[in-house]
Amino acid sequence: LLFFLSGFSALIYELLWLRQLGLIFGNSVYATATVLAAYMAGLGFGAWWFGRRVETVRSPVRLFGWLVFGTGLYALLVPLLFRLLSITHVLAYRGISDSALVLIPLRFVLATVIMIVPTALMGGTLPALVRGVPRTQMGFGSSLSLLYGLNTLGAVAGLLASGFFFIPAWGLRGTNLFAVACNVAVGLAAFGLAAKLPPPEETPLEAAEDGSPAAAFPPARVSLLATALSGFLALALEVVWFRTLVLVFGSTTYSFCAMLSVFLLGLAAGSLVFSRLIDRTRRPMLLFCLCLLCIGGYTLWSMTRFDAQPLFLLKHLMRHGFSWSAMISAKFMITLFFLLVPTLLFGFMFPLAARMARGERHESAGVVGRVYACNTMGSILGSLAAGFVLLRFLGIAGSLMLLAGLSLACGAALMFLMRERHLLRAAVWIPALVLAGLF
Repeated sequence: LLFFLSGFSALIYELLWLRQLGLIFGNSVYATATVLAAYMAGLGFGAWWFGRRVETVRSPVRLFGWLVFGTGLYALLVPLLFRLLSITHVLAYRGISDSALVLIPLRFVLATVIMIVPTALMGGTLPALVRGVPRTQMGFGSSLSLLYGLNTLGAVAGLLASGFFFIPAWGLRGTNLFAVACNVAVGLAAFGLAAKLPPPEETPLEAAEDGSPAAAFPPARVSLLATALSGFLALALEVVWFRTLVLVFGSTTYSFCAMLSVFLLGLAAGSLVFSRLIDRTRRPMLLFCLCLLCIGGYTLWSMTRFDAQPLFLLKHLMRHGFSWSAMISAKFMITLFFLLVPTLLFGFMFPLAARMARGERHESAGVVGRVYACNTMGSILGSLAAGFVLLRFLGIAGSLMLLAGLSLACGAALMFLMRERHLLRAAVWIPALVLAGLF
């Protein structure tokens, strides 16, 4: 519950800060991509930094409380910091240069300076709880999936509540104060919970379902590379599909909230639904590769259904009287069709990659921190590549085809790296069958 609420407040902050920084930097694609990159960089840095240190902390749950509590206190200062940031940006625009080549890196630096502290604190919460939560009846992968899924569900709730209710009713200031109060309450509750929990003891490596030890783990570097790849593909596909879907139902705050909530909901559901499978599988890399192949194939197939969506939207509105609720429900349904399957698989791939990276070691928080950091760095690169390069030079259709092809090719290549006969055969035949079925 506490981790659900921390995700709830984290997405409120993200939406608020995107709004406020949009008033300073503008709401262009480049400005938004820059702000998101700075936000995610802080999350990745926090996960890596705290993940290295939480293994030696006596009470990780108390550390979690301090991280959430500190985030709330810092958020009280953010409105004042944004005023200073606005003045600095205006002076730089007038006195240094108005060129995008200068302003984009400057905006990234300014946004990072403002957000590095709270986002790093947010990033450290997952390694802290993975280390602190007792795992008497579930393994490392299952507990990580549960925490990751609940935190992401909280993010969905925070996004929908703030985007559709809190900000229209209370404004930016009132919504920020509510999120701060939520953080303070979670922090205080975590302090009380930490006093009742025994010191954490790392459990030995969990066995597979049949009682044999988990096997066929790839090298740690391959696992980290795989999770960075999944982050790259997830955010690149998110950016491209978002740009694509606004052609159907327009670019509004409600459209953004609908699309992002579906994306996050898929991640949460994928992590929760497949949680028990992670500790039981003996071939996690095979599952990871199959996810990549399915994502690539589904993306190519769904592209062939895009032209039918404007007609679907019109019929849905005619059937329900062109009301606001009908438009919102249509946005959710269209977004679900294109994004639900890939995001379910991406949600499964994150804890699966952490399970692979952990291998036969007993470390938990450090592994989660490294995997989270690599996944976040891949996400940053995917967001920037899609917003600044792919869409500009390849267009929407070309970008989707390239990303789908990259997903298929990487799935086959990772199978090849495992150097097992049945994987090598699958690496050749599965992409071939997917392409043959599509074309």
